[in-house]
Amino acid sequence: YYGYGALAEAYEAATHGDLITLSSGMFKSVDIAKNITVRGAGAGATDDCTRLDGSFNIIGVPDSIDGDGHLTLEGLYNDDYISYGEMNYNLPVKNALFVKCRLNTIKSYNASSKLFNAILIQCKITKELDVNNEGEKVTCFNSYIRRVHTSNNENSNYAFNNCLIEGYPYDWSN
Repeated sequence: YYGYGALAEAYEAATHGDLITLSSGMFKSVDIAKNITVRGAGAGATDDCTRLDGSFNIIGVPDSIDGDGHLTLEGLYNDDYISYGEMNYNLPVKNALFVKCRLNTIKSYNASSKLFNAILIQCKITKELDVNNEGEKVTCFNSYIRRVHTSNNENSNYAFNNCLIEGYPYDWSN
């Protein structure tokens, strides 16, 4: 697939467990409701990175479809926001993996949306990581995060290992 719409075309053809590899360049964002890997050419702020244009949702997948699978986003740049969950399909997004991505914001779609066992490795979040719903579990390694908004609920757990967090955190209870 080639051009601005290549990600949407590749996503449409993909099934759970597939890998979509993108070259450097700009691609139209697409909502993701499959356990797939989307791998870009890098997330630097230069022309040779893989940029996803516009905001998009990542949506939980029923365990009966692929209980062991997970969504992986790697080497991608997005200067809009990624929301997890969506209005009519409130399954948690389980085991999502973000690797070497440069993202503006990761936020919940609504109060029922959850990231469960999400991992961020060597990512840069330039505005906010908003994981403030009950029962969320997020771990970050070697990442820069401008601001973190977490839940004060004891059923939520967060771990930040070798991370730089700039700005005022909303809550660090758990």
